[in-house]
Amino acid sequence: FTASLLKDDSDTVRGIILTFQDITRIIEMEEQIRRQERLATVGSLAAGIAHEIRNPLASLSGSIQMLQGELELRGDHKHLMDIVLRETDRLNTIITEFLDYARPRSNQGEQISLDSLLEETITLFRNSREFRNDIVIICDIPSAIAITGDPQRLRQVFWNLLINAAQAIHKKGTITISAALRAGIDADGVTIRILDTGGGIASDHLDNIFDPFFTTKPAGTGLGLAIVYRIIEDHNGTIDVKSEVGKGTSVV
Repeated sequence: FTASLLKDDSDTVRGIILTFQDITRIIEMEEQIRRQERLATVGSLAAGIAHEIRNPLASLSGSIQMLQGELELRGDHKHLMDIVLRETDRLNTIITEFLDYARPRSNQGEQISLDSLLEETITLFRNSREFRNDIVIICDIPSAIAITGDPQRLRQVFWNLLINAAQAIHKKGTITISAALRAGIDADGVTIRILDTGGGIASDHLDNIFDPFFTTKPAGTGLGLAIVYRIIEDHNGTIDVKSEVGKGTSVV
């Protein structure tokens, strides 16, 4: 808000004028621009580095697998070989995820049934090692809602968000997914909400969760939400996260 004096023709002060303006949306837009600039800078630099790492990594992994098949390894030697292979696979996963984040990709523009897409993703998630039987998933998506985009990349969005929600739930909990058409805009305008009853995100972490390599998980790569942000951005969408420690998180 700003304040100024109200004076009459004789320059006598008659009061104070207070002007209030809600600049929340302006600040949000400024933060989005700053984040996009950071992502673009990191992405263009790292894409080339990732390609250079991936080629020798493939040769290294293939050679180790050939040695493992030909050598009679026992005890500590076998354990060490298993560690090398596992860490090589992990490094390849990180490189693959980072390339997915860094390289620009055009969307196919395919017409997709949102409830079918989410149903397939949830079915896969329920059969993955990330899912636990004490997590309840509630999905309420009207069958009439259709969106335009790349189904494979959108599955990746929901997959990453489901994994994050499940990892935030330490005991019993619920993940609720809902969607509704946005009024007053074209038919592709849809608001999707994913709510969980997990431990929530600390307020000082919320501003950084979409930054590449930012993670609070010991084994995390910090690329999951960065990829989610990039995919939603490529689909001309926005993503907003609100969270309260001990009560859960809302992703819209």
